[in-house]
Amino acid sequence: EPDAAAVWPLVSRIVAKALTTLPADIEDQVFRSLSDLKTMTVTEKAAICIEAGLSALLQLNLEGAQWAYGRAYQTNSRSASALGNLAFAIAVDHRHEDALTLLAYARELDRESAPTSTTIGWIFARHGQYREALTWYKEAVEFAPQISKYHFNLGIAYLRLGRNKEACTEFKIAAELDPGDFHATLFGYVVPEVIPPPSKSPIDLKKLKQE
Repeated sequence: EPDAAAVWPLVSRIVAKALTTLPADIEDQVFRSLSDLKTMTVTEKAAICIEAGLSALLQLNLEGAQWAYGRAYQTNSRSASALGNLAFAIAVDHRHEDALTLLAYARELDRESAPTSTTIGWIFARHGQYREALTWYKEAVEFAPQISKYHFNLGIAYLRLGRNKEACTEFKIAAELDPGDFHATLFGYVVPEVIPPPSKSPIDLKKLKQE
């Protein structure tokens, strides 16, 4: 359940912890090249922090990403994107309970956020709770049907539950939306829509007696 009162202090702790591993002037480094900083709105400043977080994440710098996304939310506390991205960055770090606290409130800020839904699904999938993951991956596809990766995630959830026919449908949609997605194309070809029943060989009584 969303707990607004828990979000701000949690974000503050995440930012403070990340700062212990980063340069003291990290914020100056992010903004120093922007000549129009004084005239920027909080939304624009938060967007700069989100870009910095994405850059850090692509470099596998989790502390940098957590700091940047946290600062984005502190700059604009109505940004579901900042909160959702921060939740993902700490979920990658296996801090799932804190991530879900942030994601629950991110849904309050933006009820139809596909990234929020898919991150919740991903956390459930990491714990082997594929039925729960399926619900959230379906929601992500509903909110953003044009995104290939959301269909692929949904296909994987179906596959984990033994629902191969639905999985193949999602893999094919993902491949059509993004022809460059090698995994979606591969899974669409190699996953059988129907799993054949195991073949029954006749009992060899002589072999059985020997065993």
